[in-house]
Amino acid sequence: PLPNAPRPIPPSEEADFTVPYSFVDLNGHMNNTRSFDIAEDRIPAAAAGQPLRALEVEFCREARLGETFRLCLGREENDYYLSGEGESRVFRMRMRYGE
Repeated sequence: PLPNAPRPIPPSEEADFTVPYSFVDLNGHMNNTRSFDIAEDRIPAAAAGQPLRALEVEFCREARLGETFRLCLGREENDYYLSGEGESRVFRMRMRYGE
């Protein structure tokens, strides 16, 4: 069976994000691995050096160079949920941090 999509957490923070040139691959799309960079730049547990313990991710569509979408971040204890929302969802992920 296919894995379930990451279970959402209601957002407590939102911000716009525009795909920069340094995030795109040869096809002009944001490389999927950059979603993790975006997440770790916004999650306080990552900046505090807490180790990542679990990860669920779903890549929904490609984002193009210069495209702007909304980042929605929610938290429940040690779990964080980040999604990229535009005309349609770009990605969503749930990450658990802790000792």
